[in-house]
Amino acid sequence: MRAIAIALISLALTTTYLIFVYHRVFTSLVQQTSELRRLNDENLRLANIDLLTDLPNRRSFFARLQADLLKAAARGHEVQVGLIDLDGFKPVNDTYGHPAGDALLRRIGRRLRVFRGDTVFLARLGGDEFGIVISGPPGSIPAAKFGPTIIAALSRPIRLAKGTVQIGATIGFAAAHPHETEPDRLIERADGALYHAKANSRGTTLLFSQDLDRTLKRRDLIEQGLRQADLDTELIVLMQPLVNVAQGRVVAFEALARWHSPHLGTISPGEFIAVAEVADLIQPMTEILLAKALAPVSDWPYEIGLSFNLSARDIISPHLVRRMARIITESGVAPERITFEVTETALISDFDQAKANLEDLKTIGCRIALDDFGTGFSSLSYVHRLPLDRLKIDRSFTSEMETVPVCRDIVGTMVLMSRNLGLSCVAEGVESAAQVALLRALGCDTMQGYFFAKPMPIEHLAGFLDGFSDAAAGSGTACAA
Repeated sequence: MRAIAIALISLALTTTYLIFVYHRVFTSLVQQTSELRRLNDENLRLANIDLLTDLPNRRSFFARLQADLLKAAARGHEVQVGLIDLDGFKPVNDTYGHPAGDALLRRIGRRLRVFRGDTVFLARLGGDEFGIVISGPPGSIPAAKFGPTIIAALSRPIRLAKGTVQIGATIGFAAAHPHETEPDRLIERADGALYHAKANSRGTTLLFSQDLDRTLKRRDLIEQGLRQADLDTELIVLMQPLVNVAQGRVVAFEALARWHSPHLGTISPGEFIAVAEVADLIQPMTEILLAKALAPVSDWPYEIGLSFNLSARDIISPHLVRRMARIITESGVAPERITFEVTETALISDFDQAKANLEDLKTIGCRIALDDFGTGFSSLSYVHRLPLDRLKIDRSFTSEMETVPVCRDIVGTMVLMSRNLGLSCVAEGVESAAQVALLRALGCDTMQGYFFAKPMPIEHLAGFLDGFSDAAAGSGTACAA
């Protein structure tokens, strides 16, 4: 009996030990499984979240878009995609450093999170670009109002450690076609709307449309044409005179670019310059056009100068001055006879680099004019910060001076301001004797427009100057040619 008792006690102890060991092993396995599940969940979250802004990332954006398109096709719902691009982020990043840029993006992310909801999905796609997916029953997607609301929120001043900054945003939207289930074409359309908005009306929302589709296809044709073009042969320069009516003489010619494509015909600079900038073709075009524009200048009377337009991409190029100086030197034209014209909108992408380039152009002897004055974002803030010699009053003001009193008052104010700042002033778009008389009464004597001459080929300049001199001598003042 004693042996049996000992055996029973030993069995009980062994069983208790085994139960204890199994319990420890089971508990450890449960804990490890829970930890693995937690790590998997965390890895999944990290794989789908942008760590800087805590918004969903690009991968999550495309997954959500694909899912919403499939649901919309099954239920008859609508889906719209928006691409948000920040305006003015790069100068903040360059001026204050990458930590400030990261801080700015975190604040932008916070502001965007406010707009999230069951039917609104927002994500950071990379850099300073964000995406929106909006889905819902037909007629329930308020993109027309939603976009401007987001832009207004992102445009409010943001306080950073090194100062307060203010940026903007542009949004391109596209609506999915019925039963469209592939995201790529939808994103492509939204990107087209964004591109067009940034090129023509920054700080706005644009919804892709059939008209825009035709515009973008035309842009693609122009880009392909430019890439295949013999630019030396196909680019031509026309000249339009700037006339001092008080003195009865031509003071300069403005060089105006045209492109004669053997396949597309004659393309205006309003079309091909913007395309060339995006396609990174503008710098070789500028060099070709400047060389052609300078070629006849040595044959003109010395007091007649050349005005030449610089594009937005030109003006922020770190190599601009070296390139321009080389071409000017090769031409043999004195730099003081050359005026480079820039627009206000061309300055906004990188004002500091643009300002430095203009100052360097002034240093080598060239003159600087602010073109289309009065139509930019903050005209007065630029005037006193740039090394200007001349203001050019935009044609939108001169064309309505006779019928809109406020335009006449604005022109008068611009003329007075230019005089007080020691700058010369040119009125663009002059088309009638009545406009000439009004401008002279307001104190503006130098003008440009069809009243004097349309843009003409370089080979016609000598005849124009002879005829203009004869007409001025006969009338005692400048007159239409």
